Amino acid sequence: MKGVDWLVITPTTGQSPFFEKTLESLNFLPGRKKHIIVCPQSVLNKMQALAPTSEVISEGSKKCGMYGAINIGFEKALVDYKYLCYINDDDFYLSSISKISDRIIDGNAIFYGNTKIVDKDNNFLYPYPTSCSVKLNKLFLEARIVPFMQCSMIFPKTVMNKLKRFDSGYQYCGDLALILKAMSIGIPFKYINEDIAAFRVHEKQLSASFGHMEMESNKAFNLYLTHKRSNIFNITMKSIFIVINLKSYIIRIAKNKKIFTKDFYI
Repeated sequence: MKGVDWLVITPTTGQSPFFEKTLESLNFLPGRKKHIIVCPQSVLNKMQALAPTSEVISEGSKKCGMYGAINIGFEKALVDYKYLCYINDDDFYLSSISKISDRIIDGNAIFYGNTKIVDKDNNFLYPYPTSCSVKLNKLFLEARIVPFMQCSMIFPKTVMNKLKRFDSGYQYCGDLALILKAMSIGIPFKYINEDIAAFRVHEKQLSASFGHMEMESNKAFNLYLTHKRSNIFNITMKSIFIVINLKSYIIRIAKNKKIFTKDFYI
């Protein structure tokens, strides 16, 4: 197969009731694309039947976790590409992603856009809080604030050549570890003001495991943030983040009558 514009990888256990929505949304990606699904051997035939135009790869005899599965798909792709994306089997791309081709020409940055948070029935809940500032992004990360979502991130091939692969030792926060690794070696994050993807919240997803998420996120932050910031710095950056995302928080509270992220998984 000749080179493609988009290499998209989806790790799955084959049990998601939302997968068809994920698959359908790939049509919004502009240009040529190669979609690779990595799943357990036990559901290989099922996934091939569900996604006949995608390449379905078995993760092998041992469970390798989500990030190990992404690595397998990435390493077995055997196709040249411009941009790498990975999307989970419960999230989906939005039509606005079709407008971004002329805004991702710099191959030395990780691009990200806006993310909509939706529920199990595709109902919009609130826009995910984010930051459009390249300079502030680094400061937010140093204050342990992540101003973008994995499903709305785009990795040029030149960037992935530097990052190599995901750390498969993480079960929940491998994307955060990759983000922090990128920051530590000076790769910038550039904002695209478009709605890129929808992140679905539901009780059965990995993100609902808040205890495990917190432990792994602390592990990643402690590994890559080699100097500790003061409490004043952290409070200041959190205040700035709240102010620039005030509209998002107002929508979240007014529309859903919920304050904290974890409340949406109940």
